[in-house]
Amino acid sequence: MRRSLLVLLVALLTAACIAGRSSPQSDKALFGRLLAVDVTTAKIENLEFLTGDEATKAYGMETGQSGGPPNAYWIRDLHTTATLNLDPTVSIVALGCDDGGTPSEEPLDPDGLVQAMAVPEARDSCWTDFFWFHFRDGRVVRIAAQYLP
Repeated sequence: MRRSLLVLLVALLTAACIAGRSSPQSDKALFGRLLAVDVTTAKIENLEFLTGDEATKAYGMETGQSGGPPNAYWIRDLHTTATLNLDPTVSIVALGCDDGGTPSEEPLDPDGLVQAMAVPEARDSCWTDFFWFHFRDGRVVRIAAQYLP
């Protein structure tokens, strides 16, 4: 039942975002893999980022293995995509490597994100396609990379 409600919520969110209406996720966040972006929209693969007992349970159900996921988190593919409307003032934080090769936050403007997605060879080894998409009034106002060890 809970999974059915989650699938229904994702389907409704996807339809609302594509139609450009106010999203049921206003003032909330979605997790996903960034597939494509331009300065007004982002296309994502909808994912669920699980930790703790939820991650352990999902990992066991989906892999048939016990003991929990190897990195204390589990990413569940919801098998849907969505096109999200970006606010003109969207703030973006990607991951880049500092001089020592350690992941560090790298602020980008929308054009910088478009460029990074268009030229994968130019990304450093700390880059990730996994982001949190934060909403206000049905538009993405913040995109923040998720570090994955």
